Amino acid sequence: MTKLRDENGSISILAIYTVLLVVAATFLISHFFHGYVVKRQSQNVADSAALAAVQVLKEKYEEEMKQRVELELLDFWNEINFELADCLATGLTPCLTKEELVQDKIQNPDLEAKLLAYLLYPAGEIDWLLVMKEPYFAGEFTARKNGDVLYDVCRREASLIHSVSVDLASKNQGENQLSLTFPVEGEPKLLVEGSKKLEVDTIVQFSGDIPSASAAGISADFDIDVSHKTPFTF
Repeated sequence: MTKLRDENGSISILAIYTVLLVVAATFLISHFFHGYVVKRQSQNVADSAALAAVQVLKEKYEEEMKQRVELELLDFWNEINFELADCLATGLTPCLTKEELVQDKIQNPDLEAKLLAYLLYPAGEIDWLLVMKEPYFAGEFTARKNGDVLYDVCRREASLIHSVSVDLASKNQGENQLSLTFPVEGEPKLLVEGSKKLEVDTIVQFSGDIPSASAAGISADFDIDVSHKTPFTF
């Protein structure tokens, strides 16, 4: 009888330890899963904030490039007019017309057609990408110069870009403390770094930040070189 009671006591203790082990395992799994969810949410916030920031940067960059193209076209027409006026002033040889001067300088037939049409109907915009890719203007739109413009635009618009990314992060229940860095590893990329708070308030209280980072690049139909630029964080 004494032996039977001892065995019953052992089984009871084993059952208690088993229950405690199951509770502890459930507790750990639950908190691990909660941490995973918070990490995933934090990453989603960083991804969306990076995409939003890059979109603003791209829009501002394209606006700047269009303005530069317009200035180059203005110089182009001034040069055409100057050559024609200079030739007429000499009166020595038959002068080329504006149309012939355009045809003599421009190699891309699509751009040539648009410029000739502009001579007849000087209204509307000329495709700025065609101008950038034209050999006549190539010296003003090298990969390095394009990168310089992008870098300057990012510094100039840093406050707006940061504000947009923080606003989107807040809407996605993310922390409003974000840092942005440009460029990233010599590439035209914008890195967004942030965190999302993990709070556990059960048997054990715990609070900490789950870090996350995401980089998004500027896509363009022309070359951009920022490898010579020093990264800055804002």
